[in-house]
Amino acid sequence: MLAHHRSRFESLEKRLALAVTATVTAGDLVISGDAAGTVAITSTGSGGFTVTDNGTAVATLTGFNRNIKINIDQTAGADNTVTLDLGTQTVNQISAKLGNGTNSLSVTGGSASNFRYSGGSGADSVSLATPVTGEAEVKLGNGINTLTVKGNVGNLEVKGGSDADTVTIAAGSTVAHNVVAHLGAGDNSFTLNGAVTGHVGVEAGSGADTVTLADASSVGKNVGLNLGSGTNTTNLNGSVGGSVRYNGRAGNDTLTIGAAADITDNVFARLGAGDNSFNDNGNIGGNLSVASLTGTDQWNIATTAVIGGTTTNNLGQQQNADHGEGEHDGHEGHGNCSHNTGSNNGTGGTTTTASTTTASSRNVGSSRSVAAKVVAAVSRLRR
Repeated sequence: MLAHHRSRFESLEKRLALAVTATVTAGDLVISGDAAGTVAITSTGSGGFTVTDNGTAVATLTGFNRNIKINIDQTAGADNTVTLDLGTQTVNQISAKLGNGTNSLSVTGGSASNFRYSGGSGADSVSLATPVTGEAEVKLGNGINTLTVKGNVGNLEVKGGSDADTVTIAAGSTVAHNVVAHLGAGDNSFTLNGAVTGHVGVEAGSGADTVTLADASSVGKNVGLNLGSGTNTTNLNGSVGGSVRYNGRAGNDTLTIGAAADITDNVFARLGAGDNSFNDNGNIGGNLSVASLTGTDQWNIATTAVIGGTTTNNLGQQQNADHGEGEHDGHEGHGNCSHNTGSNNGTGGTTTTASTTTASSRNVGSSRSVAAKVVAAVSRLRR
């Protein structure tokens, strides 16, 4: 009987110890434990916060002036919902770990220098409306995850897992430098409705991936897309201040440059194997080069499309399924070069078809695709 009561007491003691706690330590606001419901962290003014769990007060705190650290779900697998409202406060870093359950984090108000989120194996939903002047690093884990960026960010880096990931940069949001998204093997979606001043790099695996640059979106420099072997769909409708490099690999790929698209420099696309389609309705200031492994792939250039440089159709003549430089990658500028002449419905530039002596056949020796190089280069860019 005594052992039975001791066991019950120890169980109760453990549950009490794991309840949500909130403290200010050396200027840091630290929230930890296991939640009974929604955890709400709300600014009360300079240096002050209230914390509630499922509507019940946990603490009212003062003396905060540095970082916010959220570590909910100390017993693995619980579902957690956390809201953080900074009011008008400025914080150094926000870091959040919500464990392996179905989790939701919403961050609003104020501003932060850096943001770090680490999810687990469950489904994660992250909404970031707070402006982040430095790094926003989001590791979503292996669940069916969503990230929505609604505020301005310095650099954005996202890492997904084996399930479906959806990343959206909302209209009105600006990323001051670069975006790098590693979305893994699920059916992934990346949508840019806002602006990126630097580069955009998106990498994905074997799932069906969708990338959209909306009509009003803008990218100041280059776009690199390495979408893997799934059935992939890409719609480029905004403005790009540099070049676009695309690698689709073994699945069915549809790459469309919309009528609203304005790409300053070049478009290099490797569609790989599968039943692929390339469609151009927009404005390309430099060269256009498209290659694939399937000769029956679709090539559609609208009569309204504008291509300022050389147009090269290498459908069915891609030299390597997964790797190598993009065809005619050496022609970074707007200058033309001599090729066999084919047909093209668009206006401007010179149109070519594949030849065994073209620059493309001399440039395929690289062990990495151009798109992968762009993604790797963007991930190293820090300002």
